[in-house]
Amino acid sequence: MDSHPPQHDQVPATTSDVIGSRVAVGFLVGLVYELLDANEDIVRLAIESGLEDDPAWEGELDYLRRLQRVAREGMALATEVAGT
Repeated sequence: MDSHPPQHDQVPATTSDVIGSRVAVGFLVGLVYELLDANEDIVRLAIESGLEDDPAWEGELDYLRRLQRVAREGMALATEVAGT
């Protein structure tokens, strides 16, 4: 039977490394959600300002909406996998 050594570069060395990793992941998740909220605010402000029908903004707003949807789905999956 062929056994493979554990991947030490992927295993936290100490408990503080695990806690530090969780804190870092939690911080990044919070930061990404804050950026997504800011993105959503831009879309809302553009719509309230009547820019939604402006051809120069129409494509950009569609892109921002798609980015919001995909990013929020990805963040939900990432936080579920990471257990945060």
